[in-house]
Amino acid sequence: MLSERRRVILFWFTIGMIVLVAAVAVVTILRACGRVVTSVTEETPFDITPAEATVCIGGQQRFSIKGDTEVTWEATGGTISEGGLFTAGDTPGDYTIIATKRDSRQTAEASVHVVACTPTSTPAPSPTPI
Repeated sequence: MLSERRRVILFWFTIGMIVLVAAVAVVTILRACGRVVTSVTEETPFDITPAEATVCIGGQQRFSIKGDTEVTWEATGGTISEGGLFTAGDTPGDYTIIATKRDSRQTAEASVHVVACTPTSTPAPSPTPI
């Protein structure tokens, strides 16, 4: 006859094995039925338009995302509005625009080149002879 301690150990071992066999059976049945539960979510790639832009110091450029995806905008080298309107700062250089999807935290990037533009002068009209 088994001691009390050994019976308790054997009892819990048997319960554990029953639970394991039941779990394997459920997974096998779900696979056979084609209902494998997976938590894989496929992200739809998205891009910023335009992917690259050149803007004069203090100038503006509108960036957008295709579709109705809600994004949070970030910019280096200037500021960007919630609607994607970038306003260049006062330092020339190569900077990045980042859009982050609010629902999945997926990001897309665009490049912006801030340059010092020289104003073009309009020649004075020449007098017309009378």
